[in-house]
Amino acid sequence: MTNPMLAQFIPEARDLLAAANEALLSLERTPGDPDLVNTVFRSLHTLKGSSGIFDVAPLTQTVHACEDLLGQVRAGETGFESAMADGVFACLDAASRWLDHLEAEEALPPEAAAEAAALVEDLRGWLGTAAPDEAGGAAEVPALDDFSWLARLPEAERIEAVRAALQDGAPLTALVYDPAPDCFFNGDDPVQNLRQLPGLCCLAFEPRADWPGLDEFDPFTCNLRFFVLCAAPVATVGERMGYVADQCRAGLVGAADLICPAGEREGGEVFGDFSRRAEAMLAAGDWEALADAARGLEDLGAPDLYETSVLRWIALLAELRAEGVAVPDRWLSQLAAGVATGEVPVLADARPGPRPVARPAAPAPLPAAAAGVLAAQRELLSASRQQGEGSGCAARAALRVTRNALRACGRDDLLARLEEAVAGDDGGLGDRLDRWLETLLADVDPQQAAQPSAGPRTGRAATSAGDSGGGRRQGTVRVDQARLDSLMNLVAELVVAKNALPYLARRAQDTFGSRELAREIKDHHALVHRIVQDLQGMVMSVRMLPMGNVFQRFPRIVRDLSRKLGKQVELVMDGEETEADKNVVENLADPLVHLIRNSIDHGLEAPEERVAAGKPETGTIRLAARHENDSVVIEVSDDGRGIDPETVKAKAVEKGLIDSARAGTMSDDEARALIFAAGFSTVSDVSEVSGRGVGMDVVRDTVDSAGGRIDILSRKGEGTLLRLSLPLNLAVTRVMTVECGGGLYGIPMGLVVETVKVPRDRVHTVAGREAVVLRDNIVPLVRLARVLDRGGGDEPEEVAILVTRVRGALTGLVVDEFRGGMELIAKPMDGILGGVRGFSSVATLGDGRVLLILQVEELV
Repeated sequence: MTNPMLAQFIPEARDLLAAANEALLSLERTPGDPDLVNTVFRSLHTLKGSSGIFDVAPLTQTVHACEDLLGQVRAGETGFESAMADGVFACLDAASRWLDHLEAEEALPPEAAAEAAALVEDLRGWLGTAAPDEAGGAAEVPALDDFSWLARLPEAERIEAVRAALQDGAPLTALVYDPAPDCFFNGDDPVQNLRQLPGLCCLAFEPRADWPGLDEFDPFTCNLRFFVLCAAPVATVGERMGYVADQCRAGLVGAADLICPAGEREGGEVFGDFSRRAEAMLAAGDWEALADAARGLEDLGAPDLYETSVLRWIALLAELRAEGVAVPDRWLSQLAAGVATGEVPVLADARPGPRPVARPAAPAPLPAAAAGVLAAQRELLSASRQQGEGSGCAARAALRVTRNALRACGRDDLLARLEEAVAGDDGGLGDRLDRWLETLLADVDPQQAAQPSAGPRTGRAATSAGDSGGGRRQGTVRVDQARLDSLMNLVAELVVAKNALPYLARRAQDTFGSRELAREIKDHHALVHRIVQDLQGMVMSVRMLPMGNVFQRFPRIVRDLSRKLGKQVELVMDGEETEADKNVVENLADPLVHLIRNSIDHGLEAPEERVAAGKPETGTIRLAARHENDSVVIEVSDDGRGIDPETVKAKAVEKGLIDSARAGTMSDDEARALIFAAGFSTVSDVSEVSGRGVGMDVVRDTVDSAGGRIDILSRKGEGTLLRLSLPLNLAVTRVMTVECGGGLYGIPMGLVVETVKVPRDRVHTVAGREAVVLRDNIVPLVRLARVLDRGGGDEPEEVAILVTRVRGALTGLVVDEFRGGMELIAKPMDGILGGVRGFSSVATLGDGRVLLILQVEELV
């Protein structure tokens, strides 16, 4: 893919779709759960925002429509129904298909726009008559009841807001926005959310809680509260902030709420004289003269004086009044009186009670991290004095660090004091700096100052599993599967090269007679063996995936199929955290789909049939995974009607899969195994779900090709359990090596039941075929040398038999000799060897020989 941003977007989008699907399924079971509604809404909201930067308008429009619908559910305007979920699921399915096409072609399919329009149109029935863009789906923003913070907004911006409100008649909305601490992980950008507000007049912010020390600081946690003033109606502001309505409070404010003079009071006769002249101008209605007088006196006063602030407000209001704007006379008279008395006028007529006076904030305490750094500088100065270097490099370095620490925590006031304290030549610099630091740190908690800068982390990064204590945040990196496969191939080559070292050591000793060289090779082999084992284990662990990657698709499959068949089904999943090689996990997807569909269609009865049988209306399907030795076991069970062996045998005879004589001699277990035969089905009519006779044979073939097995346990009227056992890791193959006709061959260990040697006279001919009796079981024999056309010499007194189990049946392979088991990395038969029957893969041994691994099922 040529677009790296698109390559990053697609897997993230799939994760968001999966989260929305999962939460939507749960929401169907508990429609009133607000957390689930929020989860679906957030996933869709994040996906909509992420898709907006690409040319994928149909995807964005479709997800936006779903988001609007969930927004109405979230606001309580619409009740959630299963039929509504059908429409959302259809949109999510379309989005998933479009992502597949986007990944392959870097563009949406041509029909995406028309399909998106149809999907959005279907959702409009739930949204109402408005189009999704107009519906908004925004929840109502709660009312704001505390407006005291308005006085802390910058005065210049408040003056412009009052001008807009009085001159243009624009409504003023005050908004307090408390973003969720994890808003960034939900796809929200608080600043971007606020930038889209119409008529934005003023934006301020403050920390919601005390800032933690540098050791605990998490830059990905939002600790800010935003204060906003907009020249727009509350409803408009609420609509724009609807996606985060639960984090906002808004209310309508009047112009008087913003007229709050501030600053240090000076008093003086000049201001008292102005107050008397202002009263005369007010009585005469001479607004222009009042504005000119206020601006003239304002130019003479210091900008940060309280009286100057009052004059600015008087000049504004008098100017507006001169322009014909309706400004209450009492506002001007109160301001003029405030100049004379030094009291803050109470102008917020719409807000009962006095407005708190804004007082200068007390100096902020020294942050813990800065205190610790400064305390460390005192220790450095003390150590340097002991070495006679108090006025040298150490003192200058400590001063430089102290300046940087104060700048970092914004303490410019302390910087000025520092420069005064250390002024002078370098002589005695260390002592002057030490005395100043001692005075500064006297008011600091000793434990705070002594806090180490690299102590234990208690923030988000500290709680991440596997944090090595280096202070680094743990994260994940998406790696293309092809790179993992290439890495695995390189490890395989390294394993082969490592296995050649013992042969090289033997050759050095036997051929060249150098025992010293042989010993050194063996020593290095032990070291390389350990490193390769660790590397191989690490690569294997990277390839491991949880079974939840496959399981997560089945709740949706069960939901859709049960609704189609009119059955009530509950899916219970267990062991989703069980890990297996990625190839095992991926190969299990299709077989498990067939097993689940088969359980719903064939296994579970209709509700009325279950009630008649004394069962609950809702059938249960259990999907479980667990580790068992070096295998992963997946079980699919149901509490349905079970498998009737007689019905299976009758259908098999009817379809010509077996004859009547064979059916009469089959055991119940052998009869149940017929469901895996190609073309077998117990359904007479072909439907969309079943009846074609394909599906279960796919399950068996997939499991067999992976070196696993499948077992059936069933009881008529009580239910069925299918157990799949597969090797935990397909990258490493465990084989049993045997010698036959002078060649060495491998047989997958999962097929091996036992190895046994029997006297030649115990081999009998039964129905024209060689067989041997082992523990009261007749085991047919296959002579491997004859099948592989490897010739054969005189038969020994004892026959070596490797007993295998293929598709539930025992078969003995007659070989020349057993050579033991080994683990190796096998590669499939590709190219011109791909069509060779009887062999599944090949592996290279340490001495350079090629080991052929047999496809036992074809041979027997």
